[in-house]
Amino acid sequence: MLGDSTEYAARALEAGAADVRLRLYPKMWHVWPMYEEACGQQGEGEGEGGTTGLKAATNALAEAAAFVRGVVG
Repeated sequence: MLGDSTEYAARALEAGAADVRLRLYPKMWHVWPMYEEACGQQGEGEGEGGTTGLKAATNALAEAAAFVRGVVG
C-alpha cells in the first residue's frame, strides 16, 4: 500500500494536480487513524475505562479535515 500511495502522489504531480500531499507516519498500520478513540493507549487525557486515543491519529485526522476544508471551502 505504501508503494501504491507514493506512486499515486507522484503521478498526480506529474499530471499537474494543484495540491498533492502525502504524509508518511513510520510504524503505523493500515487505517490507523480510525483508532483515534479506541486504541487502548494509556496516558494524559485518560478517557472512559482509563484509556485515551492515539494522539497521532487525532492529529492526522485533524490535518486531513483541514485539507478537505481548504479544498471545498
